[in-house]
Amino acid sequence: MSVKAGDVVKLKSGGISMTVERIRKDNAKAVCVWVVEGEVKSYDFSPEALKVIE
Repeated sequence: MSVKAGDVVKLKSGGISMTVERIRKDNAKAVCVWVVEGEVKSYDFSPEALKVIE
């Protein structure tokens, strides 16, 4: 299953839940966001490294 904006995902290797904010058009990476101690974090992940959990 491919990821899309709005999906709740985790890294296949584990970790915390993240939300896919968007898929970048220039490199097809999934821009994911999550919150740590009240601060919003963001990182571009390869969709192949993610699994949809919701």
